Formats: sequence, C-alpha cells, structure tokens
Amino acid sequence: MTMHYICKIRLVFVLLLIIVLAGCGESATEQLSSARPTSVTAPISASLTPSPTEAVEVVPTTVPTEVPTVIPKPLSEATVKTFGFAQNKQQLAFGVLIENPNVNAALEDVKLQVVVYGDGNVVLSTDDSTIPVLPPGVQTHFGSDIYLIADQTVQRIEVQITDGGEPQPATSEELPPFPVEAVIYRETSFSQQVSGVIVNPFTLSLTNLYVGIVLFDESDQIVGGGFTFLSALAPGGKAPFATNVLASSTPARVEVSPLVSVLTLFGQREVGDLPPLKLVEQGWGISEQVGYGVVVENPDSTKGMEGAQYNAAAYAEDGTVIAVDTGYFGLILPGSNSARGGVMYLSSDSPLPSRVEVQVFPGRLVEVDSKKAFILDEVNYVPGQFGAKITGKITNPYDEVVENVGINAILRDASGAIIGGGSGFSETIPANGTAAVEVSVSGGEAAMAELFGNEVVITKIGKD
Repeated sequence: MTMHYICKIRLVFVLLLIIVLAGCGESATEQLSSARPTSVTAPISASLTPSPTEAVEVVPTTVPTEVPTVIPKPLSEATVKTFGFAQNKQQLAFGVLIENPNVNAALEDVKLQVVVYGDGNVVLSTDDSTIPVLPPGVQTHFGSDIYLIADQTVQRIEVQITDGGEPQPATSEELPPFPVEAVIYRETSFSQQVSGVIVNPFTLSLTNLYVGIVLFDESDQIVGGGFTFLSALAPGGKAPFATNVLASSTPARVEVSPLVSVLTLFGQREVGDLPPLKLVEQGWGISEQVGYGVVVENPDSTKGMEGAQYNAAAYAEDGTVIAVDTGYFGLILPGSNSARGGVMYLSSDSPLPSRVEVQVFPGRLVEVDSKKAFILDEVNYVPGQFGAKITGKITNPYDEVVENVGINAILRDASGAIIGGGSGFSETIPANGTAAVEVSVSGGEAAMAELFGNEVVITKIGKD
C-alpha cells in the first residue's frame, strides 16, 4: 500500500468522523478561539467597599434582559476562486483556492466536490471533501489527489462548493491561520516534494492537522497540488513537514494552508493537561540512508504512558526540511525508558542533511498493573554491503504467546553517542520463552547497540 493510499484512507476516516461528531459540544471555532493567547489588560481593583469619605448614592436597578447572541449573516458563503490539476498515469493531483470573505465569521463544515472529465465529456471520477473550519477573511489553499481506475487522460476538472458552511463569530485575531515558514519545492529524479515548518498560534497541543498544498506557475495558474497530515504540534511550537506532490510543470510559487480536522479537535489538549515525557537523548548518522535514534523516559512512577509520539526531521544546511519521519513509542511502563529508531530515505540527488532533530509529544497516562517488560539481550551489530542490521533475542514475560512486539534499535559510537537506528517487529514469541529478532538499521558504523521492545497497537497477547 502506497503512502498516497494510506493518506487517502486517513482523509476518508477524518470525513466520517466529521459526520459523527458534528454538533457535539462547542463548535470548532469556539474550541480554537478560546485557546488563542490574548493580550492582558490592566487589572481591575478587587475592592468593592467605598472609602469612608465617599458618598454612596443608591440607584434603583432593574434586572437586565438577556440578549441572545446573534450570528450576523455572512457576506457570502465560501467560494471557489480558481483551481487546476496535474496528472501522472492514474494519479491526479488538484489544487483549489477557496475564499471566506467574512472578516467577522469563520465558516464550518464547508463541502467541496471535484469532478474529473475525460474525452467526450465523460465523468471519470469524483471527490467529495469537507473542510471543518475556514478562518475568517482569508483565502485557503486546499490540495489533494484522486486515483483513477486506469490510465485515462483527464481533459478537465470542475470544482464547486456544495455547502458554503455555517458561520461562527470570529475574527482573524481570535482564529488566525497557521503561519508556515521555510516552504520550499524540491525536484529529484524520483519525486517532487514540498516541505516547510508549521507554527502553532494556539495554547493547545494539536494533532493530525491537514496540510493542503497548491502549486502555481509563472502566470499564476494552478499546476498541481498535494497534501499531508502533521501528526503533532506542541502548544505555541513549530513542527516540520515534507511530502510528495504532483505538478505538471516546475512551480513558480507554492502555497501551504494547514487546516484543523475533526481528528485535530478530538485530540486537542491544553498545556496543563499534558503529562511529563522526558527526552533523554537523541542522535543520528548517515551511511546509505539517514538513521536516527531517540530515547525518552516516562517519569510517572505508577502509571504507564501510551500514545506518545515523535517527529524526526532532517534539515539541509540552509535550514530547509529534507525529510520527515513520524510515529509512536508504544507503551512506556512507569519510570521506564523507551526508544525509537528510524531511517529516512533520500534520493541520490537530494541534499545531505546538516542536522537531524527529533521532537517528542506526550501521550496519556494509563493503568498498567498487569503489564510486564520485555527483556532483550544477546544484541549484535552485523555490518553489510547493502545495509547493516541488529540481531538479538527477546524474552516473553507472559504465560501466553505474544505476537507483533515493536522492536527498536539504537546505534552508538565508542563514546556512547547515538549515531543511528532502525525499527521492526517480532513475530511470535512462545509463552515464557524467547525468540530471535532482527532489525535493519542505518547510520554510522556502530561500536555498540541496544534493543528495546514495547507493546504497540498491533501487539497480541494470547490466542483470543
């Protein structure tokens, strides 16, 4: 399954959740705008008692009539300003420029339909998308892709707003668009790529931002597009992204619009709600590919942590993003360390990284009274002409068969510094027994290595 198909499945899941969760609790606009940092005014005196020298006049009062909040009718619904596409065999990537002209209202649940036409005005495919929130008074760049059944030549596409959205009171100060920095387009022998850094203007930890990408030529015509999901974004923080796009010609301009999804709103947490997760160490190295490793600690002595995430990015000398790798740590037991190792694949004509940085994001604390630690030993580094690997043995602490334990390898040099890593899975470990494990790795030539084993989403304990 390709990454494009995986991302498309995730997008469909987002849209289904929109239907399920629509209308529940606060609106998306209210949730976000309430988390927007605001300026602090001068404090008001807390004293309500007049001084002895003051004359107090008693004025009859009436109970004010509560005035219901009225949402002003928007100047107009969301509109499509322009659109375009690029095609490569069965893949069609499109970009759309959408405007919310209302400076005092966000638009929620805007529905967009794309129709793809072939020869003879025959409809080849359609795509329906829902945008949860369009910020007030801005133009939004929405990019995505469609896969055709066969290599059919696309003659044109049409894009329309089928539902202009529901207005919610908001200003650009309350609900600003996400700033995007260091955006760059790179073309290699294998791919067209757009990367950049997204800034979080809110005091919320956000996940699964939808990042729409639209590509323009010198005449300001849309010549392609793409999208990705940003897995995690710390409150007030920054996070990198990098994804493949499709363009019919080399773009003169790239526009990026991060948008919240229902998954974003469903997973948001205030700063004070985040449990501690300690970043112990990280490092990287390069051989055929870039290998990295990161070690974290769950400092809670009574509860485990699940759902903790990481975001690894390789940066070029000029500070632009070359590649990004994201994922989860699996279950981290109380007071224990865990690790993730990974590989970022670069084409032969891609710039080499000058640094690799890993961000970590805490998950949620859970009761783990019945959970036990996996033991990994007999660790061995095996170099090879076409790539190195780490081998070892894993011991099952349970009285039942265990399948699909997440295995992570960390490479270290003679001084103990991390210089690479990799990840994989065990298959079947017999009850109270051991099994051999093997993980492909990349990075510098290791003087020593470590293996870590964690329960992950697909781990199965027992036969039921």
